[in-house]
Amino acid sequence: MEIQGHQLHWLHIGNERVTRCWAAHLASRELAQSYILVGPADVGKAMVAKNFMRTLVCERRDQAGSDWPCEQCETCRQTARGIYPDFYELDVLPDKQKISIDQVRQLLDKVGLSSLANNYEVALIRHADQLSEPAANALLKNLEEPQAQALFIFLVENLSALPATIVSRSQVFRFYPVAADLIYDHLVNDWGTNRDLAKNLAQVCLGRPNLAIRFLEQPELFQDYCQTAKILLQLITSPVLADRLAYLRQVYPSVAISAGETEWNLWQIWLGLIRDLLLIKQDQLPLIQHWFLRDELEKAADVLSLSVLLKIFTNLGAAREYLTANVAPNLVFHNLAVGA
Repeated sequence: MEIQGHQLHWLHIGNERVTRCWAAHLASRELAQSYILVGPADVGKAMVAKNFMRTLVCERRDQAGSDWPCEQCETCRQTARGIYPDFYELDVLPDKQKISIDQVRQLLDKVGLSSLANNYEVALIRHADQLSEPAANALLKNLEEPQAQALFIFLVENLSALPATIVSRSQVFRFYPVAADLIYDHLVNDWGTNRDLAKNLAQVCLGRPNLAIRFLEQPELFQDYCQTAKILLQLITSPVLADRLAYLRQVYPSVAISAGETEWNLWQIWLGLIRDLLLIKQDQLPLIQHWFLRDELEKAADVLSLSVLLKIFTNLGAAREYLTANVAPNLVFHNLAVGA
């Protein structure tokens, strides 16, 4: 991709409109002080943000016809190795649910100092929709009193979770799920993936290329996912309550206090299977997510009526509300299995 005479080397898949627009900001030198990247997890928001940062601080950025980034200057070598001194990342700590005011204060203390590299300072805030209210207010105050070469990038899935005052002071770019064909081509051409596996990964990731690559790099994760999906489909199609509860124990044997990653993953797989069955009912087999289960799904769609599938779909919507409200997940999934 070429932007005003510069060859853009931003490794990403899809969302080309965002890439072109953001690179044009660099070319025009009309930079906002803060950017918000909105979109689902694993669509490549962080990758594009880091590509932007690397180009922003590249020592040859202003040279006519230079590559963006050049990959040759000292700063490019630092960013490639992850040791550029004026790039900061902030995220929710592993044992916490929110980004705290203390984390933000520590970040702002660093950004408030003079640049160690005499260049731009860039702060990347992941899961910014999980900022605590005091943390968000501290960042807002900083945005109200901008520094000349300090730039903030917020990554969010839900824009409405950010204070409107932060949104109004930022340039917003929206990322969307990537077409399965693009992901398939990327896996085959750039990763050398065999076509059958590439098809399965491109479908199952639902437009999230980073998830497809993670499954490719960690095949045991994909195997676990496939096994869970197979068992859940057996649960959905079983007419015997005792069998459904036995299948549930195979995929969710633990008793969690609140909904964590495991619980939400299980809910998403369950929802995806029902979506697939509804698509097959409408003669839309090519659009299903779980391509590796297409034969089993077609048989299940012949057995389950549309009214039953819609009832399960409604129950899954209620389950989402319960999980969000911190109802015990084992009770939520038990009720789903009983009503399946």
